Amino acid sequence: MYKRKEIIKNQKEFKNEIVDWLKKDFKEAKKDLTKIESKDKVIKKIKSELIFKFKKVDFDNQIEILFIHEKNIRPNIYAWWDDENQKVKILKYLDETR
Repeated sequence: MYKRKEIIKNQKEFKNEIVDWLKKDFKEAKKDLTKIESKDKVIKKIKSELIFKFKKVDFDNQIEILFIHEKNIRPNIYAWWDDENQKVKILKYLDETR
């Protein structure tokens, strides 16, 4: 995978792209969820629970978890901007010092 220095450089250079892409993806997922139609009680219940969870998410905080910074020195996962494909990849952080 990528070295810490590369990750920090990528995140600094493409921070706006990463944040914008993640927010757009989140909104699209929520929109797709609301489009689900079913008469099945189980599906209706699960859909309702998921919509409730979407509303509870502190999205800005969740995005922040994906960036390496002084409060999040060794994250479990991180956001990487794939410039070639114009999308975010969420990757597992493998710190060799762990």
